Amino acid sequence: MGALLAPPVLLAVYAGPPYSDGFLILAGGIAAWEWARLCRGGQWDLCVALTIAGVVLSVAAAAAGAPAAAGWLAAGGTLAVFLYALRSGPGGRSGAGAAWTSLGVAYIAPAFLAFQWLRGQGDEGLWTVFWLIALVWATDIGAYFAGRQIGGPKLWPAVSPKKTWAGLGGGMLAAAAVGFAAAAFEAPPGSGTGPGSGTGWRLALASAALAIVAQLGDLFESGLKRRYGAKDSSVLIPGHGGLLDRIDGLISVVLVYGAYRVVAGQL
Repeated sequence: MGALLAPPVLLAVYAGPPYSDGFLILAGGIAAWEWARLCRGGQWDLCVALTIAGVVLSVAAAAAGAPAAAGWLAAGGTLAVFLYALRSGPGGRSGAGAAWTSLGVAYIAPAFLAFQWLRGQGDEGLWTVFWLIALVWATDIGAYFAGRQIGGPKLWPAVSPKKTWAGLGGGMLAAAAVGFAAAAFEAPPGSGTGPGSGTGWRLALASAALAIVAQLGDLFESGLKRRYGAKDSSVLIPGHGGLLDRIDGLISVVLVYGAYRVVAGQL
């Protein structure tokens, strides 16, 4: 089932705006719903609706060419969810519970906005997001096989008992290989990559570093599920859990890489 979802996702990303925007709005709404339902004990209430609205409206505003409004909507949605969760319902009635719930907007919306911004940069943006998607997939695959074949000490057993340090190393090596492969293709002007450009090692090292970020994103979502006693974020994808379970690493990678681009002044 998971493999069947990949082609339409990649096609929407390849097509770019407005198709990629529509996909991000839909996916953002689903991810927000899954996060909120975890924190609210599976119930549907105003807090869940506010979480979905905060993410969906911010991404839609950016798609409409209003990035400032997108930022305000994300911030306002985060505050509204926090205040509502603080006073009512499961997962709330405490500062920690309300904070976890409000992260449904504060964490997901910026990541989806970063992905939308990166993809909106023409051919270079397409190359960038495909590279990020590929390195996250490679990290998951490398970590799975290295963890099964080598085993060894656990990475963080209190949060995710199956992850190992060997798996992390395997994921980093697989992501580095993606970096080398990406540098072997002729990238768009301005990307600073391509055959013989001398950036293969740099892109491989960046990919390996982002593999660590992807694993941290996975652990972060695992911590959320463990806090609320859930195995999966939802049952949306039979046999694979929910959307958040599939994109937790990509969310953290896009968020960190987008922040790096902003700090580095690569706008």
